[in-house]
Amino acid sequence: MNIYYNPEKFGLSVFGEADTKESYEFDRIVVWEDRVGNLWYAEDSGCSCPIPFEYIKPSDLLLLNQASLGEFKLAARKERRSANEVEELISRVERRC
Repeated sequence: MNIYYNPEKFGLSVFGEADTKESYEFDRIVVWEDRVGNLWYAEDSGCSCPIPFEYIKPSDLLLLNQASLGEFKLAARKERRSANEVEELISRVERRC
């Protein structure tokens, strides 16, 4: 079962995400919200062949809070990602942390 395509099976819902500017590959960062309102994130990348987040388990997710916000921003702002999507996602996360 894939956390990206079936987050509800893991008690999560997608809060937001940002992806690469290229159409034939992915470089995705996703933020999920759990049932008690905590935010978690992970990133994954690859060409068009692998399935995004195929090998990511809930234990691989990183908790988002004030202490991890700076690290999250660095991860989100990779140059290949769409700047508009990234800044919107960061803004939403900052309002919650």
